[in-house]
Amino acid sequence: MNRLESLEGRTLLSAAGDLDATFGPDQTGKVVQPLFGGSYDYAGAIAVQRDGKVLVAGSGANVTVVRYNPDGSLDQTFGAEHDGRAVAPIEGGGFTTSAVRVMRDGRIIVGQTYGSGFVLVRFNPDGLPDRSFGGGSGFVREASTNDYVTNLNDLVIRPDGRILTGGLRIDDGGAGAGFYFVQFNVDGSHDASFGPSGDGRLKLTGRGLDEIDCLRLLKDGRVLAAGRSRRDFALARITADGKADEAFGQGGFVYTDFGSRIEVARGIAVLDDKRIVLAGESGGDVVLARYFRNGLLDHTFGTGGKVRYDLGSPVDRANDLQWRARRCRRAILGPRGDRSIVCR
Repeated sequence: MNRLESLEGRTLLSAAGDLDATFGPDQTGKVVQPLFGGSYDYAGAIAVQRDGKVLVAGSGANVTVVRYNPDGSLDQTFGAEHDGRAVAPIEGGGFTTSAVRVMRDGRIIVGQTYGSGFVLVRFNPDGLPDRSFGGGSGFVREASTNDYVTNLNDLVIRPDGRILTGGLRIDDGGAGAGFYFVQFNVDGSHDASFGPSGDGRLKLTGRGLDEIDCLRLLKDGRVLAAGRSRRDFALARITADGKADEAFGQGGFVYTDFGSRIEVARGIAVLDDKRIVLAGESGGDVVLARYFRNGLLDHTFGTGGKVRYDLGSPVDRANDLQWRARRCRRAILGPRGDRSIVCR
């Protein structure tokens, strides 16, 4: 999923909302170049390191991550060829990037969907494959079987290095799509301490046709997952050991209807007082909803806990949400027609 990331304590756009003229080879605030070796390059995920360098992961025949210096130039210290690119050639191809994250020690995790399964790849800070992950291969697969198909839309890294992914799972015969979580140990093996069956997996089925789009790790180890259920916003909370949190909503789920045929929550923010804000799309508009920590809608926000914004295009949507506590402002990233827009 698309992400809004902070750089050096500020967003990639300046405080005034202008493009940052110190970024990019032409000092235009933009970098445009072929990256991933295909006829159509697509940057699917972004992360910013503590030193201000920017990681971009894209879709293509291989799992590829590109690293830029803070000024927008390619980082020539990164990758096997020292060309700013880290590449993991994995059999199967057709990878679609869903997430890239940086671990506390600087190693890089990339999650990509392919076919009807997904793959996690870990690179060392220099862009070389991390052979301590996946039994020496540097990657692990969660492959679909004859019993189910699955994908990956987001991931979070726990403080101890374990990786939790979120997406959907459809069981054999098309039985209801559900929120699907898979947790991996630091070495890439499935975490037996997570999930009701002790295999690192958890499927939560609310009303059917459920799919996770974004995750948020809470300080106490619980996890919020948001996306869609049928045509509505869906928000769930799970415990640290991989069970539905029965203290949240109804059976761990909350649903919010904005009155449109297509509604998807794509970004989660947790406020200082632990209230929760979701951002996403409904009927071609950007929408927000705010909840108390127990999952009840906060009716002091907007109208009945919900807000709708029409940005002037038939295809407005929010792809992510970032809470900036110091200024008490929200930043929303999304497309507006054929352009991208950031709102605050």
